[in-house]
Amino acid sequence: NRSVLQISLTIVPLFRWDSRLHHGTLKWWVWVEDQSNEHIYHSEVWMMTRKICEEGSHTVSFTIPIFEPLPPQYYIRVISDEWIVSE
Repeated sequence: NRSVLQISLTIVPLFRWDSRLHHGTLKWWVWVEDQSNEHIYHSEVWMMTRKICEEGSHTVSFTIPIFEPLPPQYYIRVISDEWIVSE
């Protein structure tokens, strides 16, 4: 009987850190939703620091509940709290 799904998400920044623009940290929203955007299964705030950005990647792990019927797909979004169109 399945009840949860463990997800390990590797986030890779595709930009260079600029302290004049980014200051100390950047706030990002991570969430998991179904294909029709009707249900959000998980959401959390993830803070990116200059160190994380310069390391090249960072892994975020979490679990989500599984409900029947299973959706055909889960979508994971990582969206900046400060940048427009940053998906």
